[in-house]
Amino acid sequence: MKKRILVFFLILGLMVAIPIILFPLNASVEDAQFNLAVELYRKGQYADSIDELNRLHTDMNTKKYVDACYFYRGHGYLAMKQYEKANEQFRHVVERVRGSSYYDRSLYQYGRTEYLRGNFEFAISVFDAYIESYPTLDYADNSLYWKGESLLGLGERERARVAFEDVLHAYPTGNKADAAYFKLRLMEMEDELATREQTFPQEQQMVGQLPETATPEEIARWQAKEKQYQQEVARLNDQLEQLRAEIDSLREIGELSDREVEVRIEERMKALIAWENILKIKEETLIKKELQLDLQFEKIEQISTELERIENE
Repeated sequence: MKKRILVFFLILGLMVAIPIILFPLNASVEDAQFNLAVELYRKGQYADSIDELNRLHTDMNTKKYVDACYFYRGHGYLAMKQYEKANEQFRHVVERVRGSSYYDRSLYQYGRTEYLRGNFEFAISVFDAYIESYPTLDYADNSLYWKGESLLGLGERERARVAFEDVLHAYPTGNKADAAYFKLRLMEMEDELATREQTFPQEQQMVGQLPETATPEEIARWQAKEKQYQQEVARLNDQLEQLRAEIDSLREIGELSDREVEVRIEERMKALIAWENILKIKEETLIKKELQLDLQFEKIEQISTELERIENE
């Protein structure tokens, strides 16, 4: 009888203890799986990260990390330029998991993927929604900047100009301030170039229509003016290309994580140091050449002096 009571209490104890033991074990496995997926994403192994997130979401049927799976899968697809798939992931969080801690960031990326897919009008509505709901969060200036880019995509240059100016006024220290400034400068130069290109054909036509009685001086003056226009247009085009390259770089930096920004800055610093070393070597070479030239010059002066002495004798 005593043995039966002991067995009964032993079984009862196991029934109580097993769920307590298994629950933290399952939770720790779930956490480990999520951490693995995130680590793969941070290392740039996006496809592998997505596979691990799918395993966590589907095979392990996670409840804790459902919205995180959508969020990180969206970023993985975005990094691989699979914008349609990325859009689906972010849209799921926005439409179905509004209370998620990933909601505001997913809303911004939802707008970005709409922009990248060429849906400019809808992208603007999403960016406006972000700015209205989260005017002080990290991606408010990004949203306003990409609203301007979306307006440019629709051909609405003046509204786009206002959006870029608003970035500078509302978020002067944000990570999109430089990009907005350069974008405004680029637009000014594009307008200037368009004006030059409109004027240039008129000048060419005037050169071609010069009367036969035109003096050589008049023809030369118009030809010089034509050449000046060509040079100005070429100069503006070069400056535009430099600005576009700088804007692309600033756009990219604005979308990177803190660690990715650090890596990019380190790369730039290394490049600058390498360039400084090259300049230093060139400077040292020039100094050596100058010393050699000074020595040669001294020899030439000595020879000249000697020749003068011989002639005088």
